[in-house]
Amino acid sequence: MQYFKNKNKLKYLKYLLLTFIFTIFTTQAQDNIDYQSFSTNESVINFVDELVEKYPQLFQESAENSNRLNKNSLLNAFSKITKNNKVIRYVNPPKQSKIVASRSWKKYRKRFINSQNIQNGLKFWRKNKSWFDLAEQTYGVPAEIILGIIGVETRYGTVMGNFSIFESLASLAFYSPRRAEFFKKELEAFILLCQENNLDLLSQKGSYAGAIGIGQFMPSSIHKYAVDFDKDGKIDLINSQADAIGSVASFLNKHGWQNGQPVAFPINLNGHLPQSWLDYGVEPKINVNDLKQLGMQTLAPDDSVVALVDLVDFDSKGNSADEYWVGLRNFYTITRYNRSYFYAMSVFQLGESIKAANK
Repeated sequence: MQYFKNKNKLKYLKYLLLTFIFTIFTTQAQDNIDYQSFSTNESVINFVDELVEKYPQLFQESAENSNRLNKNSLLNAFSKITKNNKVIRYVNPPKQSKIVASRSWKKYRKRFINSQNIQNGLKFWRKNKSWFDLAEQTYGVPAEIILGIIGVETRYGTVMGNFSIFESLASLAFYSPRRAEFFKKELEAFILLCQENNLDLLSQKGSYAGAIGIGQFMPSSIHKYAVDFDKDGKIDLINSQADAIGSVASFLNKHGWQNGQPVAFPINLNGHLPQSWLDYGVEPKINVNDLKQLGMQTLAPDDSVVALVDLVDFDSKGNSADEYWVGLRNFYTITRYNRSYFYAMSVFQLGESIKAANK
C-alpha cells in the first residue's frame, strides 16, 4: 500500500516539475518572440522601406557622421529593441470605474502645486530670468505660464523619463491598437530628428509615450515648434534650459496665446448651469453676459467668450463636489499642450503661485 502512495507522490512531483519546465520555456519563447518581432515584422520592414524612399537624401551613407542611418542600419536598430509591454499598458486607458475613482481635482492639484515645486520653480526662474524675459518679448508668453508647464511636465527638468524613445514609439506604433497611426508618425519624426542632428537612435531617453526633454515635446512638435533659443547652432531640449524655455513659449504662441490677456476665473454659482454649456468642451463658446444673466458671478470681462471648466472631485463614496471656473482663450491654448482641464488649471495655478512667491 505504501508503495502505491509513494508511486503516486512521484508521479505528482514529476508532473509539477514538467509543468515548471514548460512554463519557463514558454515564457522564454514568448520573450524571444517579442525580441525578434521588430526585425521580422512585415509592417516594420515596409515602414523602413517607405521611410528610406520618402527621404532618400537623409538615408545616404556618410563617412563623416557615424550615427547616420541607412536602410540596413535602421533595420539593425529595430533588431536591438524589444516590444515594451509596460509602455503599452501605460498608454491604454484604465477601466471606466478606475477613471471615475481617480478623478479628484484636489489630489491631482497636490501633486504639482506644493511648496517644493513652487520653491524649485522660483529658483529656476531666477536662474534663467534673462531667457524668460526674452521669451516674453519674443512670443508674448509670460514667465509664470512657461514655469507652470515645465513644473508640471518635468519638475523643471529633474524628471524627464528614462525610457528608450525608439523602443517606446516602436512598441506603440506596431503593437498597440490605441492610436497606432499617431505613434507611427511620431516614430518617423523621431528617426528624422536623429538623422538631422546626428543623434544615436538607441540612446535617446524620454517618457513612456516618447516625449523628450525639459518641456516634454513629442518628436513632431520639436520639428514644428522647438527653437534654438540660445543660438548655439542646435536645438537641445534635454540639456539647454534656454531652448526649453523658448520652445514652450514658441509652442503657445503658435497655438494662439494672447499677450496680456487673462487665463481663467472662478465662478460663484447662484443658479443651474445648462448641461449643453458643459458639453461644449474646452473651446470658448459661451458669452460671459449669458452666464451672469443666469445668476453666475465671475470677474471675467463681460464681453469675453469662455468655456466652462468643471473640476470634478469624487469622494470615497463616489459623491462629486465640483469646482467651476471659466476658461478664456489663453486657457484653451494651454490645453493644446495637454487636453485636460486638470492639467491646464494646474499649469495656471502653479505659475500664479510662483509669481506670488517672487514678490
